[in-house]
Amino acid sequence: MLRYAILGPGRISHRFLNGMQYADDAKVTAFACRDPQKAQDYAGEAHVETVETYEQMYDDPNVDAVYIATPPFVHYRQILDCLNHGKHVLCEKPLCETADQARELFALARSRHLTLMEAQKGLFLPAWQDIRSWLDGQRIGRVLAAEASFCRRNTLDRSHWVFTMPCNGAMYDVGVYPLAELLSLFPAATISLKRTDAYAGECPISSVITMVNADGVLLDVKASIDYTAENYLNIYGESGRIECQDFWKTRTALCIPDSGERILKNYDYPSEFTFEISHFSELVRQDVSESPRMSSALSIREIGIVEKRG
Repeated sequence: MLRYAILGPGRISHRFLNGMQYADDAKVTAFACRDPQKAQDYAGEAHVETVETYEQMYDDPNVDAVYIATPPFVHYRQILDCLNHGKHVLCEKPLCETADQARELFALARSRHLTLMEAQKGLFLPAWQDIRSWLDGQRIGRVLAAEASFCRRNTLDRSHWVFTMPCNGAMYDVGVYPLAELLSLFPAATISLKRTDAYAGECPISSVITMVNADGVLLDVKASIDYTAENYLNIYGESGRIECQDFWKTRTALCIPDSGERILKNYDYPSEFTFEISHFSELVRQDVSESPRMSSALSIREIGIVEKRG
């Protein structure tokens, strides 16, 4: 049984905890938080007995892996501490603030024979696998373009880190989802990239990134914390298209070839987090330092794009 600690109980941790219920041979055994009362309340709701400070959790021999769900401006230090104390790490997106930090962390994980992975749940859903299969099978012919969007108005107080920290703005908050999705499906090297940001003060609240890769595929990423829009993954080929709404948590995917029958896939599962958890846990059990799907190269490439502003 792989024993997880949750570092930083918050809104997303509730969903992670729900997903853990359906993962084989893994469970949450501890919570760690700077606010002991908050952690105690959270642990009581989750029926987990062990509540620890960060330092206690780092030294706890009964914790094998740590799920980090704190804001990204503290990820680097927390991942470093976990790895240096022999803990495998699954860390919420984005992994850290800069590509240089990511390179250092993955190198440390490899040197210590530990597993490190950025939590990008959309890449482990059944829909992602079906879309990959449709692309590989040339269901829509040669791909010409793809677009992905995550635009959701953030109603938090403007003192929140999303608006104030150096790693602020739409791309650090929600933009990493569509960016990672497109880079994972179309991994060829980028040969041109243009980014445009709309600012509120010093915060880039809306961003559009346009890339062309070495395969000649035009890739568009749209992200905003200023307005809410329909969010999607659309892929356009010479002989059809693929559509997927809310791709990071989707339960449907649609392939529409110009000739032949439409393929509609419906998925029924209790939590979109379970697939990511199961994948990470299997990496740990097999003593693999990084995911072949959410790899170090993908995280470094993604963060390198996110940290450079237009």
